[in-house]
Amino acid sequence: MSSAYCLEVKSCSLPSVLHEECYPSTHDHYYPLKHWPDSVLIVGSVNGLVCIASEEEGSVFLWNPSIRKSKRLPDCGLGLKERLDRDIVYGFGYDETSSDYKVIRIKSTEVNIYGLKSDSWRKIGIFPKGFPMDTQCTFVSGSLHWAPTGEDELDYYWNTWNSIVSFDLSKETYSEFSQPCYGKGALESKLGVLYDSLSLLCNIGDEHIGYERADVWVMKEYGKVESWSKLFSIRYSSHPEVFLHHVPLCISFRKTEVLLLFGARLVLYNMDNHTVRPTNIQDCLQKYYRKAYIYIESLVSPYPE
Repeated sequence: MSSAYCLEVKSCSLPSVLHEECYPSTHDHYYPLKHWPDSVLIVGSVNGLVCIASEEEGSVFLWNPSIRKSKRLPDCGLGLKERLDRDIVYGFGYDETSSDYKVIRIKSTEVNIYGLKSDSWRKIGIFPKGFPMDTQCTFVSGSLHWAPTGEDELDYYWNTWNSIVSFDLSKETYSEFSQPCYGKGALESKLGVLYDSLSLLCNIGDEHIGYERADVWVMKEYGKVESWSKLFSIRYSSHPEVFLHHVPLCISFRKTEVLLLFGARLVLYNMDNHTVRPTNIQDCLQKYYRKAYIYIESLVSPYPE
């Protein structure tokens, strides 16, 4: 599924992309904000439900493209000026303990949580460390994950020494754990999900000379720092612009290629011979500022049961 700070959402089947079909078909989706004159952000996708937010309107929706149903969430109690503030971070996930879908909204350091079953918002204190640097929250193993800034206001970027902040949707508690031991030359890193595990892409190189490679890590046992394991490295020598800041979306069934978003294109990087080939999607990601997400079709309703 692709999106951007734009007004189009298209989807394409993953097997058709990975199995090299000549021209995989894409599907244009009608969604709640399609005719609104503002930017749209996909917060996340879980069990077929997609959470989307209007940046200029301050509204949040739950939407299931498969059954063409959507629900606008109630206002969270903030005034119009606060709702329109761009310095807002969202998170979306599923609480298996209560069988409830939850949305997190962070404004400055104040945190509000929405539960689909109660169809209401409530305050749950403040974000424990700085402010989430990633506008895109990562959901895995029942918890939301952010890359926070440092507590120093001047440290407004995420470095490899910053810890990862997680929020358990069931217990509604925060925890922190460290990143892997990257070794010499580690620069920026970025969160993602691979094999249903928390993943990290870390750029390796020299801040004066440039990037040498990107190392992709996964946490094989959730919550155990010692289980961080490096899956593979992506060399920047021939395609330095392709992978910068783009975490892998998935690994192909052959387990030799990884699907990544490069600008307005989806590409496959071969881990064996370090080559890049474009996918055959012609009309899915035509403009810049696009993003791509893995979406699984379902019949889950966006309304409380």
